[in-house]
Amino acid sequence: MGHDELGNYLELVKHEFFTLRIEWRVYRSFFGTNKETVELLNKASGITAHTLERVLFERTLIGLRRLTDPYSAKKRKAKSVSVNGFIHLVQSEDHDLRRLAGIAVQRSSFARNWSDKRIAHADLAYRRGEAKLETASRANVESANEAIADVIKHVAKEYYDTTLVTHPIPSSGDERSFLRALYLGVLAVDEERSIEKQLLEEREYKELERLLTSHERIPEWLKRDDPPIDAD
Repeated sequence: MGHDELGNYLELVKHEFFTLRIEWRVYRSFFGTNKETVELLNKASGITAHTLERVLFERTLIGLRRLTDPYSAKKRKAKSVSVNGFIHLVQSEDHDLRRLAGIAVQRSSFARNWSDKRIAHADLAYRRGEAKLETASRANVESANEAIADVIKHVAKEYYDTTLVTHPIPSSGDERSFLRALYLGVLAVDEERSIEKQLLEEREYKELERLLTSHERIPEWLKRDDPPIDAD
């Protein structure tokens, strides 16, 4: 494969990896920074917070699996965007590349296990409680991320003489801005409930009615009781 084609493939792998790291950073900001943030999310909505935690974590595992998939499967012609693709695309024998890719595959094996049994497939034995998943900790994810990053940095340095930074530039603390807005919203709700309780205890019904009437300022699209139904 030509130099330009290898470079194009490198850009595709980088894009997949940067997306993975951005989503993992959001997960860590929400659920892996401190207990106060987790408590805030649960206070806003426990069910939604739990769903976000599970979806973001499982999506990260799917990303790890994709980036360490075989370049090509035996029974199909389709090729994958994966660190293993570099082994097939470079024009010389690169033992360091094979070693680094092997480490990335090994450290991501738990993600493949989760994908096969729980995320991408519904393994019957697992669903019945007859099979267990491999440990999928945050430390495991970080280790796998670093191993994949080592492959990408090796290709950039060895074939393009480039020292690559594999952490995407943060977008102005976007997830923290989201959490701040949520924090202020939860504070406002708590304050309103406290005022409602006080007015009720003091039998200030007119003031209570005035307060409840102020809820009309909430736009209609936030007042629905049920999620929207997809149209046919």
